[in-house]
Amino acid sequence: MLKITAKQLDHAVDGMIFVGDSLYLDISAGGTKKYWRWKYKHDGKTNTASYGTYPRTKLVDAKELHREAQRLVSQGIDYNKWKRLQKRTTISSGKNTFEAIAREWFAATEHDWVASHSSKIINRLENDIFPMIGGMPVRAD
Repeated sequence: MLKITAKQLDHAVDGMIFVGDSLYLDISAGGTKKYWRWKYKHDGKTNTASYGTYPRTKLVDAKELHREAQRLVSQGIDYNKWKRLQKRTTISSGKNTFEAIAREWFAATEHDWVASHSSKIINRLENDIFPMIGGMPVRAD
């Protein structure tokens, strides 16, 4: 199998690109939406697992999520049900507050900015936003 590069994924405009082990990038017409997916069977029923969108979810991250999903399915666990349960557990545990999600977003994106901009963003969040709405729960459906 040929090695898939980020450049190939960036320029793909339609269809599916299989990257190995049944993991594929499902690309809408025109290439505007790109979803990491895997079709699997559980209890005789075909299901489709989704690992996020490209380029937000990088190839290496999609492969890691895919390995975890395969491990769960091989143990008889339905990955999609497991994923929903994990989401509910996160919501009920308080890890879904605006502050927690904003800090996770900041950690994932701060490397894209120069240090001075990164510092301004976190300071504004900590001084202006978190005191007002940081403890509010955020629900993702």
